[in-house]
Amino acid sequence: MSINEMFVKEFYKFKSDTQRPRIIDCGSYIGTSLLYFKINYPQAIVTGYEPDASNFSLLDMNLKNWNFADLNVVNAAIWVNNESVSFESEGNMSSRITAGSNDVSQKLVKCVRLRDLLEEQVDFLKIDIEGAELEVLKDCSDKLHNVKNLFVEYHGKYDSANKLNEILDILVKNNFKYYIKEGSCIYENPLWEKDKVMLYDLLLNIFAYRD
Repeated sequence: MSINEMFVKEFYKFKSDTQRPRIIDCGSYIGTSLLYFKINYPQAIVTGYEPDASNFSLLDMNLKNWNFADLNVVNAAIWVNNESVSFESEGNMSSRITAGSNDVSQKLVKCVRLRDLLEEQVDFLKIDIEGAELEVLKDCSDKLHNVKNLFVEYHGKYDSANKLNEILDILVKNNFKYYIKEGSCIYENPLWEKDKVMLYDLLLNIFAYRD
C-alpha cells in the first residue's frame, strides 16, 4: 500500500472501543504500517509479521529508531501451519509464498499459523500476504468471530475468480459487512487487455467489520 493511501487517505483507520486495541499486521514490509498504527493508536498492542529477510532487516532497523512500546515483530510468513513454506524473496513488497512450487531456487522460511493468533479478541487484523490470503482465511475461518475489523489486500487472477467469491463467503459466514476498493488499476481497458500476462489481474482492498 502506498504512503498516500496509508497516511493521507488513512486506509487502516478504524474505530476502537478500547485505548489498547490489539492489532495483528500480516505482511509488515519495512514497517510503515506499524508506524501508522503506533502513531494513531499509541497504546495499541501491535504484532507484525514479515517473512522476507531483506525487508525484515530494514524493518528491525526502523523499529530500533522509533522505539515504540508494545510493538513486536516476527521474521516469519503467515500461513496455515507453524512449520516452513517455500518463499520467493524479491526484497520488496512483491515477495510471496509459493507453496507447491518445484523451483529449487526458492527458499524455505519459517511460518506462523494465523489461526493460533486468533484465540482472543483482535481489534484490527491486516492481511497483505501477496496471494496467500484465501488459504489463510479458510484455515482460520472458525476463529474470525474474534476479529472486529479486518483489512485484506486481495491478489487475484482471471482464471481463479472463485477465490474472491470464497473470501467474501467466509466474511459473510462470519457476519462481517464489507466494502471493496480497487487497490491498483492493473488494466485501463480490461476487456481489451485481458490476454496480457501479469502476475495478478486484480488487486483489491477489502475492508470488513463486525458490529
